[in-house]
Amino acid sequence: MMNTDLIAQKIKKIADDLNQLFSELQKDQTPAGEQVVGLFDGEFVVTDSGGKYQVPPNYSSKTMLVPGDKLRLIQEGPQNKFKHIEQAQKFETQGVVVREGDDWVAVCDEGRFRILAASIKHYGVDVGDRIKLYLPTNYKELAKEWQWGAMIEPAEGKPFTVGRVDVMTEENVVKPLARAIPSIEAEKTAQVPTVEPMGEEERKVEEVGKAENIAGETEEEIELI
Repeated sequence: MMNTDLIAQKIKKIADDLNQLFSELQKDQTPAGEQVVGLFDGEFVVTDSGGKYQVPPNYSSKTMLVPGDKLRLIQEGPQNKFKHIEQAQKFETQGVVVREGDDWVAVCDEGRFRILAASIKHYGVDVGDRIKLYLPTNYKELAKEWQWGAMIEPAEGKPFTVGRVDVMTEENVVKPLARAIPSIEAEKTAQVPTVEPMGEEERKVEEVGKAENIAGETEEEIELI
């Protein structure tokens, strides 16, 4: 019996090949000299006419694209190339990496966002690791398929113990992480050590020490005179 992960990987590979074929067909139907411009949705450039063109994951990862970025398709040879022509508004946050099936997901205070496997592989992070990522400012207004983040780099802090899950739910991942991370931002604030009040015996010892110091200083002054 074949491993379910292997089957899922093959299905995803077939889907990627079909999307690439669709992009090629769309490119062939584009009149010469006509520019193709669209918005990045996390994996593809989507045009106003509904066309979808797959963006190479390595380019998306390196450029740290977020949903809403505007790209122009540059047709050079058999492969699609893209130029980043307008940035969407974005902000930086932190999250913890988990697996949902074959997807890499960052669980943040803002919610959960898929991360490109190319970014995960490039930085060598794994489940439970903390990462810094960009999110589009209007993430709350975007459809579920556009809920992607752009990984910036690994973040400091000890990894969390998070197992791989086939289906990510609030009960098995989100709530446990929410309890483990009341707020990642709060960890950036240095903790001020507390000072325990001095006991009666300790206060007496300190007073005796001060008295001895004063007596010693007085003797030195007398000798100098």
